[in-house]
Amino acid sequence: MPVRRDRANRADPTAVDPNEQEANLAAVGAVLSTLERAHTSADAAAGALETVRSAFGWAYGSFWQVDPADNALHFAVESGNAGDDFRRVTLDASFKEGVGLSGR
Repeated sequence: MPVRRDRANRADPTAVDPNEQEANLAAVGAVLSTLERAHTSADAAAGALETVRSAFGWAYGSFWQVDPADNALHFAVESGNAGDDFRRVTLDASFKEGVGLSGR
């Protein structure tokens, strides 16, 4: 799992922790390996999302894409669980450019 350090408390907040860098590179390698095995773009999205979510210790992650039919952003795939209510709202949501806070 990638190592997260609080950069604000470092003498040089732009310095990269070697352990964090190594863990992040391992996560990138795992994603590339997952993508290499994917047969479809849907497999690639789901696999990459699951790999990233696991590598960074996230409880939940989702991938959204623009539907050319309405030029809006729609939920495509998820990994993990954020609860039934969140899932229900997520499945029904869509976002158009310039509409609401999410469109800005």
